[in-house]
Amino acid sequence: MSTLPSTGRQFNSQFPPNCPGQSIDLCGVDDQREPGLLFDFGVQQRLITPQELLDDEIHADLIRLVENAEETTISPVQRIVGLNNRQQDRLLEIIAHAGEGIRFRIDAESEPVDPFTATQRHTLTHEDLREIGQWRRLLTGLAGILYPNTVENAADLIRQSHRSNGLTAPHPQSLQREIREAVDLFDLTSLHTPAGAAESFLEYLCDDVTSNDAHSDDDYAGQGSDVRGMSHLLYFQDGFFKYDERHWQAVDEKNLRAQVVKYLQSEVPDRVTDSFVNSVITNIKGMANIEAWHEPMPFWISSQDPIEIERPQVIPFQNGLLHLDEALHGTGASLRPHSPRYFTTVVLPYDYDPTAECPIWEHNLREIMPPRGAGDHRIEVIQEFMGLTLVPNDTSFEKFLILVGPGGNGKSTLLRTIVEMLGVDNVSHVPLEGLNSEFRLHDMVGKLANIAMDMKRMDKMEEGRLKEIVSGEPQQINRKHKAPITTPIAARLIFSCNDLPQINDRSNGVWRRMIAMPFFETFTRDQVDRHRRDRLRQELPGIFNWAMAGAIRLYEQGGFTECTVCEQLSAEHRLISDPVEQFFDECVVYDSTIAIQTRELYDAYRAYCEDNGRVPKNSADFGKQVLSHQGIARRRRSTEDDTGRRPYEYTGVRLRDGLSGPGGQRVMRTGQRRFSQDWR
Repeated sequence: MSTLPSTGRQFNSQFPPNCPGQSIDLCGVDDQREPGLLFDFGVQQRLITPQELLDDEIHADLIRLVENAEETTISPVQRIVGLNNRQQDRLLEIIAHAGEGIRFRIDAESEPVDPFTATQRHTLTHEDLREIGQWRRLLTGLAGILYPNTVENAADLIRQSHRSNGLTAPHPQSLQREIREAVDLFDLTSLHTPAGAAESFLEYLCDDVTSNDAHSDDDYAGQGSDVRGMSHLLYFQDGFFKYDERHWQAVDEKNLRAQVVKYLQSEVPDRVTDSFVNSVITNIKGMANIEAWHEPMPFWISSQDPIEIERPQVIPFQNGLLHLDEALHGTGASLRPHSPRYFTTVVLPYDYDPTAECPIWEHNLREIMPPRGAGDHRIEVIQEFMGLTLVPNDTSFEKFLILVGPGGNGKSTLLRTIVEMLGVDNVSHVPLEGLNSEFRLHDMVGKLANIAMDMKRMDKMEEGRLKEIVSGEPQQINRKHKAPITTPIAARLIFSCNDLPQINDRSNGVWRRMIAMPFFETFTRDQVDRHRRDRLRQELPGIFNWAMAGAIRLYEQGGFTECTVCEQLSAEHRLISDPVEQFFDECVVYDSTIAIQTRELYDAYRAYCEDNGRVPKNSADFGKQVLSHQGIARRRRSTEDDTGRRPYEYTGVRLRDGLSGPGGQRVMRTGQRRFSQDWR
């Protein structure tokens, strides 16, 4: 590319060596570097090399900037003249997006004027004469963009420019044809431009889904009633989502590219090149982008540009959107038409029927969870938790559910029914140990529930992540080949296991969040109804109504129904999960009149842990926990022992009779759960 070094140095001397938006070394363009074009957007400047015009991301960013700027100035003209065809087309696309808000500066001293006038008045230098073809192409392109309705006048001005530079003027009809070609090429509504093709493709998608768009404003008053102004393809958190009449579905970029290519082949087959398709995809991303990077789905899009969202409690069915806010506040739920404004990937796989019932389901629950006393409200708790899975935008109850018991007791039937009620695609299956896996959390994003069986032992990190998720705290979600996002996870956590795992948390954090539900009954194969699953599937609308009744009761009470059976299991397991507390419960007697050497008590504790397969704490941590018990103190003994030392001892506590001896004999206790004997 040809430039005048003197003009380049003079131009760059007018600007400080720290141009916003670009690296410092590009601002001091010298004779050895590729010269750049300075874009001045008023609030910032960008120095762009000709080669960077071909970068899709930089090009899209420049388009965004010119569209948002009141006025953009590009300089100097002599460098613009030297662009090759591809670079020139990229620049002309940017100018087309700017419209009347674009100006060219011929040199450092001149006032900026409209691009066509600046280029037409530019006096060609000796080096510019080698770029006459590029100069003419630039003029006809600018004329097509800025003066599409006065082609003849623009052609006359171009002919005058040729004469004033001592050149032979082109034939007027030839110039007019070139200008008209530019009109078609750079018309933003034309399929021949990436922007026009992108907009046309988005309109095509909207036309493909029209049956549910003709809603009255009353349907969604106050929640963005202009449904027909809503795109049916959105770009959210580095991914595409396409609306399919009922809900949004994630679309792989490769699949979207194939759809774009197919559409372009049917409309403008001569434009289907890798470069053009890439530019179309880049434009689609900009047009369909939602500026809500850290917002968790689902939400209601009241306005797409600028983005405004609301969070009503809505659940999509096959036959419409059920607004749950009214039901949860006692005024009844209303079913309204589907709308692309509700941004969710969830839809339940059946119709909403407010009259549907579920007698088989209720009978099944009474079979697998017959009441064991007046305080056994397990069925009510299950009903409330199933209802809570349908309310994704509220984590205030901070609960997760664990179903506990051996196989053949109905847990699997219960979990399968929950999956069927929510829809297979709306449930993830990340095991507890997967909460700390690098990419598994992404499986839970946008789901109503996460259901996993065979829960294993939790370590401290898993407990921390578990508590955060249940409480709705934002999580960093790592995604393969995409930037991470930070967002809460709305999926309700449900786990199933034969035995509760050890929980290391000594605070109340895990325990207050956990609902541990025991299953006492066992059923033989002969007792299992092989067709029950199919019959329960027929009752899904009724099971939904049953679960919603539980959610309504949950909100009315402000919490879950108290269940003595669940509370007893949690209390007993809390004791078992802490080996120090379990050791105290089984092996220690409180006695204010006696004391025991600290070493003797710790040795007994270590022996207890060894006999019961537990990992003992070190002596310092053990001592801290011992002293946390009321009535126990630590002191140095007043008399010397056989070695002449005064050892430390605990006052107010001793080992049970027969559990200690000289040197600290082994402790033989089983550590079995007393509660477990009642239900195994």
